[in-house]
Amino acid sequence: MSKNSVMYTKLALTFLCLLCVSPLGLTLAGCESTEDPVAPGEFDDGTSWLAIGSGVKGMESEWLLLTPDGEEIRGIGGSLISNPVEGEYWLLWEPVPEFNSPVSNPASIIYSRGKREIFESDYRPLTDGMGMLLIEPGIANPRAPWNLHGPDGFFAAGSGPEVLFKRGVGEYQVTWGDLAGYTTPPDTSGDLVENETLTLESMYQPVNAGTGRIEIDPTPDDIQVQWELDSAGGGHWEGLGDAQFDDMPYDRYTIQWGEVEGWVTPETVTADLEYDGLLIFSALYFEVDVPTGTLVINADPDELDAPWQVASSHGWAGNGTGDRTLEGLPVGEYAVVWGEVEGFVTPAWMQLPLTADQTLQFDGIYESLGGDTGTVYIDPDPDELLAPWTLESDQGDLFTGAGDSTLTDLQLGIYTLTWGEVEGFDTPEPNPVTQTLSPGGSAVFAIE
Repeated sequence: MSKNSVMYTKLALTFLCLLCVSPLGLTLAGCESTEDPVAPGEFDDGTSWLAIGSGVKGMESEWLLLTPDGEEIRGIGGSLISNPVEGEYWLLWEPVPEFNSPVSNPASIIYSRGKREIFESDYRPLTDGMGMLLIEPGIANPRAPWNLHGPDGFFAAGSGPEVLFKRGVGEYQVTWGDLAGYTTPPDTSGDLVENETLTLESMYQPVNAGTGRIEIDPTPDDIQVQWELDSAGGGHWEGLGDAQFDDMPYDRYTIQWGEVEGWVTPETVTADLEYDGLLIFSALYFEVDVPTGTLVINADPDELDAPWQVASSHGWAGNGTGDRTLEGLPVGEYAVVWGEVEGFVTPAWMQLPLTADQTLQFDGIYESLGGDTGTVYIDPDPDELLAPWTLESDQGDLFTGAGDSTLTDLQLGIYTLTWGEVEGFDTPEPNPVTQTLSPGGSAVFAIE
């Protein structure tokens, strides 16, 4: 599942400081507006208001509104705030596939009492070729802020890694924001070519550079595999078989495994050594005539980036976080052990056989520890459609959004989800769908 939900508070507020606008003292998470947005038309003719346009027809746009008193309001599609406070409002329109951002993005309005103002959502359809953008801030990615400028005035802001689908071809530039304890990288730029992927990445280095440990563990031990290890900073190491390096500098490392006659060579791997961390490069060699299959590791909810370890009957073990697909593994028994995540119940470990040409999936569903609440997962496919939906409980609570979403700490009861229409696609059936949320449990609404 992706992280495009309006219910997910992405710390994308740095566009204000990066654009040299006075900071508003924002509360980044857990804020609730004192002026609830309402649908257009639900106001008295004598009431003053501030309106937000509906965005792209057939695919309502997500937005982030910053109020004069420092509150944050996230929403999707057309909305209206009745009797807003006076002062300057800023609105950031989120990217929409196949459309350029509005001409004014972010846009601002200085509101005065008695007026009626509107943020126009003049998204412009892309007419030339398109490709995909990957933004990767490096090791500090969960928190690193950025601004993205592109062709024809395109603008987006966010934090951490992000994927932008169906963006217009041309030159893009990322300005990386400040992150406490790290040096700010220089801007990154590149040209997006039609039907290709452009990755814009950086490396945030700690102000006080630390070290960590790297372990190299090819299997089986008796074939004495050669390998070469390189760092982004220019370091180079070579060796044979198992090895361990202490006091290695914080950096990005790439290992290339050597060839052994009669054995399948594992793929080259690149990974980051975190501050005072441990980085393990493990690899499994197997004979060329051994049949293979694929392992899919699926840890939900995705935003937890839950840790896991995988081991095989061949003596090989590896580890990772979040979702992963491991292709070309030799047949045999495989086990996955899920790591702990604070505030969630750790799923039970699993062991299953992998047969020839099989795709074997390990699902680890992390349940919230909240005893009198539960979690609802919403997972429409394809992710890039940002399919709209409405969720209603038997107690009258109403949630709206688009695309994948994880709603935590919901009251127990019966929940009904209605899928919205997406132009050019059939609406899923059955529609609506109803599920019961039990104590400490979860309800999953998914489209495959």
